[in-house]
Amino acid sequence: MKTALISALSTALLSLPTQTAAPQATAPAPTATISPAAQPADPHAGHQHAHGPSQTPLPATDKASQEAMNAMTEAKLTGLAAYLRALLNDESDEAALRKSKLDLPTLDSLAFLSERYYPARAKALEFEAELARLKAAPQGKAEATRARSLQQMLGAHERFRGQFFQQVKEENRALIDKHEPTFLALVREQQAKRAKIQAESVELVRKNFDESLMPRFIAYLSARATRTPERQALATAKIEEKQAIGLSMLVSEYGRQKMTARQAEKELPAARQRLKAAQTGGRSTSFEERLIQHYEAQLTGFESFKASFAQKNGAKLQAAIEANFDALMAAYQRQAAQPGSAR
Repeated sequence: MKTALISALSTALLSLPTQTAAPQATAPAPTATISPAAQPADPHAGHQHAHGPSQTPLPATDKASQEAMNAMTEAKLTGLAAYLRALLNDESDEAALRKSKLDLPTLDSLAFLSERYYPARAKALEFEAELARLKAAPQGKAEATRARSLQQMLGAHERFRGQFFQQVKEENRALIDKHEPTFLALVREQQAKRAKIQAESVELVRKNFDESLMPRFIAYLSARATRTPERQALATAKIEEKQAIGLSMLVSEYGRQKMTARQAEKELPAARQRLKAAQTGGRSTSFEERLIQHYEAQLTGFESFKASFAQKNGAKLQAAIEANFDALMAAYQRQAAQPGSAR
């Protein structure tokens, strides 16, 4: 329960990094993105990145979840907040449960609010504030593009919120809004705490990395992929929690960039063949030329990223990730394939 509700304040999978947009064309271009299964996921549920509001609504067909939302009371929301507050203060599960004055099934029935709804609201309000700042200042091309992106994300959030609220009684919608400031404060405090843990963990790995750590980390990932409990996986792999957190972050950062470069490398030969065919047939070549430039830029960017990564984190760590990359990605994919691994 502690893991479920603490991780409730973050998202479960790491997203791809922002990339330069591929050239536009009237015909669909070969994709340069990576399937979700190929993306490295952070196995540390309580120490993950938040990249945007989750838009997963309460399933309309899940009658039990819908009934739980509509059985909401002031006392239940107050209890959920007390439980989360106690966990943020590093109190035990038992102490947090006592302070909530609720039982575990009741807390579980409210998990959608802490796992999805309130974190999405927190991120949406950040987007609103950023959009307001952009609109208040002179905008260049980059600012205008960002503003459009923010507007789209806010629109998606409003659809998500509307779909959720359609399934909740009016009086309970009012309760959710009433308690929003309390839960947003919890979300933001958890984000700050998570960021601090992440920074400490990354610094620990940077300062103390040696080659023996990577096999232990892979053993930890493999254990988690078989749904071994966190503490047991750490003990079995003989790795500290902060080492696992730091490596999760660094490997995920590196993995997203490398998988993007791999996809570009895979797409390039076909793009070059299409360019050659277009040249031979006297057809327009501008789109394929731009697409090739896009893929080549991604590959060049990855080479720059590798050099920067090695300088910042150590050449030994960068070399270890490269040497074990396929094993790392296989472990991440097994983890992502587990039921319930993506929240």
